[in-house]
Amino acid sequence: MDGALPRPLDGTQGVAGTPFWSFDSHYIVFAAQGKLQKIDASGGPVQTLCALPAGFGGGFWTRDDQIVFGTAINNGRGLQRVSASGGEPTPVTSLAAQETGHLYPSLLPDGRHFVYLRTMIAGNAGIYLGSLDAKPNEQASKKLLSDPSPVVYVPPIDSSGNGYLLFVRSGTLMAQPFDEKRLEMAGQTAAIAERVSNILGGAGFSASPSGALVYHAGGPLGGQQLTWFDRQGKNLSTLAEPFVLQAASAPALSLDGRRVAYARNDPSGGTNIWLIDLGRDNISTPFTVGTGNNTNPIWSPEGSRIAFFSQRDGVNAIYAKSSNLVGAEELLYKEGKPSDPPARGPISWSHDGRFISYGGGASGVWVLPVDASAGRKPIQLVGQEFGQGAARFSPDGKFFTYISLKSGKYEVYVRAFDPSGSAPSTNGGEWIVSKDGGNGAHWRADGKEIFYMAPPGTIMAVEVKTTPTFEPGTPKPLFKINAGSLYWEVSPDGQHFLVPLLMGANSAAPYTVVLNWQAELRK
Repeated sequence: MDGALPRPLDGTQGVAGTPFWSFDSHYIVFAAQGKLQKIDASGGPVQTLCALPAGFGGGFWTRDDQIVFGTAINNGRGLQRVSASGGEPTPVTSLAAQETGHLYPSLLPDGRHFVYLRTMIAGNAGIYLGSLDAKPNEQASKKLLSDPSPVVYVPPIDSSGNGYLLFVRSGTLMAQPFDEKRLEMAGQTAAIAERVSNILGGAGFSASPSGALVYHAGGPLGGQQLTWFDRQGKNLSTLAEPFVLQAASAPALSLDGRRVAYARNDPSGGTNIWLIDLGRDNISTPFTVGTGNNTNPIWSPEGSRIAFFSQRDGVNAIYAKSSNLVGAEELLYKEGKPSDPPARGPISWSHDGRFISYGGGASGVWVLPVDASAGRKPIQLVGQEFGQGAARFSPDGKFFTYISLKSGKYEVYVRAFDPSGSAPSTNGGEWIVSKDGGNGAHWRADGKEIFYMAPPGTIMAVEVKTTPTFEPGTPKPLFKINAGSLYWEVSPDGQHFLVPLLMGANSAAPYTVVLNWQAELRK
């Protein structure tokens, strides 16, 4: 804080998410290359603590040398705990129904309780209280705040008052008193700064017990804009106005490359799908209106229908609707009994029109027969033991890509798929496509190339052969984008990439440091 120049820490290349400090400020914990790692703040060798069971979402280091860290959206796991000397992580919390992640835990002064963010499918996220002494499935269900924001607890600067919870509400950094003895909110909120980032891939603020506060203000942070890039990473153009993209929902191009479907959060709450006509000056049209939370659109092969995920009245379901906006929605599948197969966001529609792939994380990989005469009973392609998901069919329908943590970090794999039978085949082999980490795979329309994102945000291309059998080539880097822009799309010819670019993430706005900020609030 008393220096003017930043100092890089060698060995932390590829860092992702929000790093955090040990309680004595000697170490920094961070995530890179699919591993949770620590490094002495003065420099030195990096030490691996454990393989990450999924993406990384902040954490804390206790005085008895336990590290609790958050795991990212749609991984099927909650907060995890590991020894500061390394080992196998164990669960601290478990995901309830409809929840997609537990992130940004912040330890309270008693050393046993903490606050953290829960994210949910329908957007009903909030900040909750947790305990290190509770079993994962017995954590408190009371919501402290309804704000879908990272959270930091800061103790009082003296013994005469309460500490504060810091969080972001509609782009404004807020502070609200919190009674650490009663473990409940204790007063009115106060605004500290405007246009502060609230990004699930990294909080835009932090505070220390000593009274220092730092935040990044620039804007419009937290919003996205659909942006075209070429294979060299040149920014070509943007589509539509800035919007807040629904987490874990990628834009989808029709197979003729003429229209885009994407999900966006509504200002009044909820999520709906919009269409952009690329041939008509990028005119935007709402596709779903006022029918609950609708995300994860995918196009049918001929472009006449769009399938999407919807949660209405607390029920997960997959619907389809005509892309020309005429006619009613058709329910393809919804969860009923707890023993029923899950319904999750669609990923890919097979080119013969018969199957829709969906799922990931705790649910594994599934396909849904589209034809009602086939019974529309989901079939599990790959189990959930390694957080598998994001399955996409090859253009010839003989293979599918998916991601898995079986190696300890996400990699892209390919398996054979038999579209001629009533169930997919598990025979025919499996191939790894990515190297040193990979996610978000896409096929070129002719099936001769697979694209994926390698950490920390590099778009990779792999030439492949699908006849007489599958044969992957060597991954080659194309260009880098912000690592938070995981959910992207590629044009049918593989020459252009549509990325929901995080606005403000790379802006030149400085960090602002405020000292003794609590005293200002109490005036």
